[in-house]
Amino acid sequence: MMIFCGDSHVRPFEYNVFEGGQDDDVRKYSHLVWKAGATAAGFARKTSRRQLSAAFADACAKVGPKRVCFNLGQVDAEVGFYFATMTKGPLEFEPWLTERYEAFISHAQSFGLSFVVKGLNPSTLISEERLKSYIRRTTIKSFPTRSDFRIAFRSIAPLVSVQQHAERNVIAQSILQQICRRETIPFFDIRDLTMSPSDEGLAKPEFVAPHLDVHLIDSFALRQAYRDEVQSAFRFVRRAA
Repeated sequence: MMIFCGDSHVRPFEYNVFEGGQDDDVRKYSHLVWKAGATAAGFARKTSRRQLSAAFADACAKVGPKRVCFNLGQVDAEVGFYFATMTKGPLEFEPWLTERYEAFISHAQSFGLSFVVKGLNPSTLISEERLKSYIRRTTIKSFPTRSDFRIAFRSIAPLVSVQQHAERNVIAQSILQQICRRETIPFFDIRDLTMSPSDEGLAKPEFVAPHLDVHLIDSFALRQAYRDEVQSAFRFVRRAA
């Protein structure tokens, strides 16, 4: 039995069979624990609004996983940084994100389980209009009035460009990968398949939905990449053991 734990980007693992058997038997072999909008930092906290850590602990107690895959960090880089800047003032992206990723990995290690980590997907926010719309949609409810939101949103205007957003995606991926390398934690991603060769940090057009959606378009190729890469990472766990 294996558990996949993370934010909504973990969902392509749901219908994959990783330990043999038929597709109809997938729930026999894997279990998903995910919360929409879950952050790496939220997972690391003892109490958080989404309670992902508690849900993961409950799942571990019930199914006794032999393997675990964590898929977190996308939300922190994709919108968390903007929201933190709107509410706390100017922040340095790399140290801010590094602290969150360090806490996430440390908390994951505290469970005493062998695990692998999936890196970030390239961003589907490939236009300034999409980027602004996504930030607006995910943050506006946290402000008491629209006037408060507009003031806060204006404060991040210099940060809201597709080029900078793509660069942060690449930096975030590198930070998480380096932490995993230091801790000898198997790390994988699906960027070879899904990232634009000409716009690093952004998804290929064929993986971008026609409507506003931060998730890659689902496909057989996408799920096969998830399957192949995580299997390779798990083989590394077995060799290390």
